[in-house]
This record gives sequence, structure tokens and C-alpha cells, in this order.
Amino acid sequence: APYDVGQQRFNDGACDRQGRFWVGTIHEPRDRPAATLYRLDPGPDTGWQLTAGAGGVVTANGLAFPADGHSALWADTRGHRILRFDLDPAEGGLSGRRDWATFAATPAPPSPLYGGRPDGAALDVDGGYWVAMYEGGCIVRLDAVGRRTDTIELPVSCPTMVTFGGEGLRTLYVTTARAGRPADELATQPLAGALWRMPAPVTGLADSRVAVPRG
Repeated sequence: APYDVGQQRFNDGACDRQGRFWVGTIHEPRDRPAATLYRLDPGPDTGWQLTAGAGGVVTANGLAFPADGHSALWADTRGHRILRFDLDPAEGGLSGRRDWATFAATPAPPSPLYGGRPDGAALDVDGGYWVAMYEGGCIVRLDAVGRRTDTIELPVSCPTMVTFGGEGLRTLYVTTARAGRPADELATQPLAGALWRMPAPVTGLADSRVAVPRG
């Protein structure tokens, strides 16, 4: 493997509009920004290989590829920000890294000024980026230029991933966390860790499928 398996593990993956699969890691010690975003490429013969595309985060999350096929969004969870990249549609290279959206990192919970940090995400057909705000107890929608347009409050503190499904991709599904949360929090949130669903106010963008070479 091109990384230390004792310190990194895969966390969040997605397929770009050209059919390439990407996956980010978590730097498990959580002490420095050493996680990496990899692209899965065909390797020699019939094998596969990982190609590093970006790095410099502690926890990789929220990976999404807008419909234009020329960009990528990536959540730096510990950095409380969403990064945007230009994507070379032919070669799969990432460039032009910049902050696309940022969230207040302090003060820490349980302060009402703390809104959580960005975790898993999905896109809608209008270019909206729906992101689960871990410890924020909500799902936030950002428009195509990174401005907050919608907030859906949840009865649990730690949503971890959101996706669209159901007929016409008009249902939001949200996973939530329970493991490792404080006992006093769980006492008031018995449904923490459950999978939630709710009507979506917009239509989700269909995910791309991985293009597996034949031969």
C-alpha cells in the first residue's frame, strides 16, 4: 500500500463524472494533516493502483463531483472547511485548490455558537451541496458558489452522511453516530446511531458509476 496501514484507513469515497473512483483516508492518530485523497487507476496487467490526488487534511470526508465534470469538492472535517478543486476531465488531475466554504471552528460544543463540522455530503440537480454537520445536529445545503441556503435540524447531534434515494431521488437519507458519544448526550438522544429519512425539497443528482475496464 502507498500509505502506513497502521496510521491511515479509508473513510469516504465517490465516483467522478468520468467513471473514476476516488477515496480519502483518515490519519488515525488525528495529530497532523496527513490524510490523502487517492484515485483508483488501472495498474499493470489486470491490477489496480492508487494515485495520490490531494492531501493536507486530518480526516477526508464529503467527497462530491459536480455535474460539470470539471470540479471536485472535498470536506476537511477537522479544518471545518470544504475545499474545491479543478478536475482535468481527461487525465483526472486536481489543481487550483481553494477554500470553497468554511465553518466556525470555535468555540467548542456545547456552545450554541458552534455549528458542527462537515462530514459526508451529496449533491442535488441544482448544484447544491448537502453536508452532514457532525456535532451540529443538522444538514446544511450550500449553493453552487458555497453560500448556505438551507438548514435541516435533526433530533440527534451527530449526522455523518447524507444521500438522495427513493423514487425520483426525492428522499434524503441520513446516517448518524452513536459510538463514542457522551453518556449524557445519548440519554437525551436515544435514536442516535439510527438511519433517518425525510422528503427532500429538491431532486438529488444521480451518482456516477465506476467504469471498470474490460479485457
